[in-house]
Amino acid sequence: MHVANTTPTGFTVHVANATPIRKYDGLKYSDDETDARYLADLLRLGILPEGTILPPEIRMVRDLARKRQ
Repeated sequence: MHVANTTPTGFTVHVANATPIRKYDGLKYSDDETDARYLADLLRLGILPEGTILPPEIRMVRDLARKRQ
């Protein structure tokens, strides 16, 4: 499911920007559950670097600008 389709349903969606997130060196295992818990901890602490989900109106303008040559 695309992130843009979840916002009208009332869910609060957080899109993490993966580039500045450093892998925690103390983790013994790396799987989906461990990664999810680590991201949840970052969110809880207020230090999760997030991306932006644009509103549909702005998304259309952005897509037009990308196609422009």
